[in-house]
Amino acid sequence: LALQCTSVRSALSLSEFDGSPAIFFEWAAGRTLSEWIRLLHKKKRLSPGIKIILKLACNISMALAEIHNAGVTHNNITPSKIIVDEVGDSDDILVKVIGLGSASLLTNGSEACSNIQRDLLSLGSVLFEMFTGRCPYKKDHGNGLLPVKKENQSKTFLSQNQLISMLTARAPLPLAKLVLNLMEVEGLTSCCHSANDVHRELNEVLHNLDSIMSNSAQAALGSLNFPRGKLYGHDSHLLKIIDACSRIDTPGNSRITLVSGYSGVGKSSLVESAKEKL
Repeated sequence: LALQCTSVRSALSLSEFDGSPAIFFEWAAGRTLSEWIRLLHKKKRLSPGIKIILKLACNISMALAEIHNAGVTHNNITPSKIIVDEVGDSDDILVKVIGLGSASLLTNGSEACSNIQRDLLSLGSVLFEMFTGRCPYKKDHGNGLLPVKKENQSKTFLSQNQLISMLTARAPLPLAKLVLNLMEVEGLTSCCHSANDVHRELNEVLHNLDSIMSNSAQAALGSLNFPRGKLYGHDSHLLKIIDACSRIDTPGNSRITLVSGYSGVGKSSLVESAKEKL
């Protein structure tokens, strides 16, 4: 694979380690993308460094395209599976993709398309983390002992509203739409069917970045989903009203429920919501 992909390490030898077969690879200089992201956002370098992040994103998408073009899918792309090496004081960053233990050969059929889409979804998650400094998944309360395949299946994205809000606050709209498309966020149609498509789209954003950034007004990305009539933060109050009303028809019971609060805090909405549930 390394003969076709410059972003994959060469295998040096097949040997044994602690009595088990082992493949020894060439050393990849640099640090993991996870560490690079942590340092970048710790230094709060995002605004002046957005072009650097975009260039690195282009390199990562190109690396994945090389792997796919060689007939292989990675199946477990995360920031910890990517090594980045900054070249001196320049903006050039070399990329090596590691952790190919769960990789598989591409075959003709629906399984191949499914594996490619899984890689693209993972790439979207990686890009999200690069631009926001935040993991797009809900916190895992497990014990961390799950196999890799089941661990990936158990991951769940944050809510659509959270993802849109976090990303549009840190990235220009065309870039945010591309990343959210890759992550298959509800309501957005993916425009990329291959890593080559992603690389082309990222390059276009990079080429037009100055004009995109000069237009500082962010248009709305779809719409946030706030269900009509849904109350937030009043569950306990609502339960008290419903409980009181449900006991009014008990023989010998007469009750009155007072709802107090300043004007505009939602008293009428609370009562209307209780009436609907009764």
